[in-house]
Amino acid sequence: MKKNNPFIAIVAITIFATIGCKKSSEPAIAKSKLETSGLAYMKLTQGKYMIYKDSASGDLDSVVVTNSSIKELYSPSFTYNVLGFPATFPAYYYESFTLILTKYSGMMQSEWFNGSTTPPIFYNNIVNDSFPVELGEPDKAIAFSNFNNRLISFLVVEGKTYTQVFEYTWNTPNKKTTYYWAKTVGIIKRVVTISGIAKTQTLLRNN
Repeated sequence: MKKNNPFIAIVAITIFATIGCKKSSEPAIAKSKLETSGLAYMKLTQGKYMIYKDSASGDLDSVVVTNSSIKELYSPSFTYNVLGFPATFPAYYYESFTLILTKYSGMMQSEWFNGSTTPPIFYNNIVNDSFPVELGEPDKAIAFSNFNNRLISFLVVEGKTYTQVFEYTWNTPNKKTTYYWAKTVGIIKRVVTISGIAKTQTLLRNN
């Protein structure tokens, strides 16, 4: 009966162990995470309701949070010319946030607000970072941005005082929109001006 050589067995085990423990030469993939400070103003509980009042007509809008979610997306590596020189940017994962507020009127429903964050560009730091929150609407208007905003120490809306309010204004030739956001509450005031005519909606109450 042929006996196994223990030396050969030990060498084989060592080789397999070395291969199994060998570090991958592939670069680590970055993960870009949204700033929690910005998300605190818009990440709302799904099913939360708000009642908004039209300051001119007194009409009320019954609005419900139908989507307030974060998901992780993947951006593959790509090459881009920077000042005439090609630069390669590695693949990365990034967080994307969506906020949809739906207006209900009897059996009818319509979108009252629809916003989602814009992905980071040219992200190449292999770290878990915090990326500023910029919330854009379908028509490309920006409703919230950590890049350019005005922080108001307090603002009174419908008799209620809110502190540390984010104000953001987006201008186009035909439309101007200003949003006021309160932490954990969301939009407390929205002013939309089209062709010089302003429509102001204020948060009357919420759960």
